[in-house]
Amino acid sequence: MSTGSSSPGSLCDGIPPDEGRCEPVDLVLAHLTSGLRPAKWPELRRKLRQGTPPTVRTDEARTARDAASWRARWQRADFRDELRHTTYARTFFLFGSRDVFAETAMCFAHAAGRGPYRKSVAKGHSALMASLPSLIRPPGGGHPVEVLICFRPCPPYVPFKRPGR
Repeated sequence: MSTGSSSPGSLCDGIPPDEGRCEPVDLVLAHLTSGLRPAKWPELRRKLRQGTPPTVRTDEARTARDAASWRARWQRADFRDELRHTTYARTFFLFGSRDVFAETAMCFAHAAGRGPYRKSVAKGHSALMASLPSLIRPPGGGHPVEVLICFRPCPPYVPFKRPGR
């Protein structure tokens, strides 16, 4: 559900879903204060292809604390820390704060850590693990967008053996 290029390492080159119809896309996470405009993305993407792909270190304890902070505020009436999204140039953009991205990261970590234990993955099927938190509807209404986080074993790991077996 976004639009991305078929460059090496692109999400667009991933495994197609088990069900439904969708177009694979790239994913860009951008802090609300970054000023990234999706219309400028194709030009920026061309520049990023040159050179070594960036790598980062993670601080899982900090991410867990920030996610817990987000969850503690989530149901308050004055809560406004939500994910905003748009799709442009085959790329799905998510805009938000560090805390909502931390909660999103925890959803992906849950899928990666617990997904292999689901019975269906041993048969090569995907397992629904979570959905993106607090993804708000675009202005003007319409159908809500829901991004589901699934775990599915990738070739050459199929047939996949669940951990502990």
